[in-house]
Amino acid sequence: MPGLLLEADELLNEAIMSETPVLIVEGIDDIRVYEDVAKSIDKNTEVYAVENISDVSEGCRGVINCIENIREVSNDFNIEPYVLGIVDRDSRPYRGEAPTDSAILLLNWYSMESHFITSKATEFVIRTLTRTSGRLLTDSLISKVHETICEQLFGLFYISLESLKGACKTDYESTVGYSMSIGQIKGRDLAGKLIEKKDELNCFAEDFNISQSWDDLLKVCKGKWIFTEYCYQLKLQVSLLKDKCESSEIEQCQFCLSEAFDKCLYKIKNTYNENQLQDLIIGNISTGDFDYIKTRLVEMV
Repeated sequence: MPGLLLEADELLNEAIMSETPVLIVEGIDDIRVYEDVAKSIDKNTEVYAVENISDVSEGCRGVINCIENIREVSNDFNIEPYVLGIVDRDSRPYRGEAPTDSAILLLNWYSMESHFITSKATEFVIRTLTRTSGRLLTDSLISKVHETICEQLFGLFYISLESLKGACKTDYESTVGYSMSIGQIKGRDLAGKLIEKKDELNCFAEDFNISQSWDDLLKVCKGKWIFTEYCYQLKLQVSLLKDKCESSEIEQCQFCLSEAFDKCLYKIKNTYNENQLQDLIIGNISTGDFDYIKTRLVEMV
């Protein structure tokens, strides 16, 4: 092993000696997010990707193994205030594989990205892409735009059920799998091919107590899928605001009131693609729904 890799006992000792909690996360994309979550509550933490820790694999299994290794060297010492492993929910609870160690936090929803699909993110992007003022960005408008987007995201429900069934039943040949990208799924119109399977998938959902609710959608839909589709729909809905302002479908800005439509405050001033929108949102931790993680961090040293 390369000499720069950290040892399990070093992580625990570091946390105890410095009185600084150590968070162990699955990968490179998680580091900034959980550092920002901790910073948002003025909690000083050290966040390590599990791939930088010796004698464990990468990803969720690596985080779980790392906590197990720390347990082994802790001599029954209470490690919960000092070390916390954070793992994606994925399909583990439905396969009976959810970790039970109290030093491991299983995310409420499929993955980290799932936590950024919020009305706060919707408002933030509208403000960023347009010149709308606070007076125009009413709670009613933000709620209407966000609800419209979320309605479209339910188009991922049966895709997610099919993928989950394939992950839970080894003898089932699923049409869609979590290893696919959302681009592959849309490009092959795989959602349309699931129409004839709806009754079968509804029975599967009932067996696993999965309802067609927003909370359950966030649990079963791959985080990267729903976040990518959210950003696509968000960009689309923001682009429609200018025409809605001109036609008085929403509260008109001062320029449309004077029929200077080309200066509409809802007009997009900055163009972003879906990947850029994702980076923009993830870079603003206040748009995410991480309250339960903040609560857990408050309990640490």
